[in-house]
Amino acid sequence: MIDYLNDVVANNWRNWYQSTPPVLDWLLLANGGTALHDNVVFLAAPQGQRQPLLVAKACRWPDYSTIPHEFGQLTAVWQQLGNQAQGRIPRPLHLGQNGADQVLLTDFFPGSVFTSRVQAAVRDIPALTQLLQRAAVWLRLLHEQTARPRTADLALQHEAYAARFAA
Repeated sequence: MIDYLNDVVANNWRNWYQSTPPVLDWLLLANGGTALHDNVVFLAAPQGQRQPLLVAKACRWPDYSTIPHEFGQLTAVWQQLGNQAQGRIPRPLHLGQNGADQVLLTDFFPGSVFTSRVQAAVRDIPALTQLLQRAAVWLRLLHEQTARPRTADLALQHEAYAARFAA
């Protein structure tokens, strides 16, 4: 996987960032208690640095891959928001295939997992209130900027996807 990711970066970096690609160190995030449809995540940081530049995802089990859907949704949001997406949503850089694995590559989006922030703030009501308000504002702006008329076949478009993850 790392060789594949390094090849993708070497072949595309100049198109993404208009600069010479750095030598990258890849870090595999691993936790054993996740579902088959969850992703294996790799972070890439310039050699000797701690701040990642890229995120690569591959589904744990190819039959349950959500990678193309995630790439499509990120691409649609970026097309809708344009430069306003910068700093709000990870930029989709690459969707590819490495053997049986579908691979998504995005730029790194600094921050923390919302649920972990809520758990940390649960005993501090003012901090929790501020966190939830900021999340609500972000979500409202995203909805306002990406809204489109609802179609009659909306439920049909998502039935097959939802059925894959039903009990």
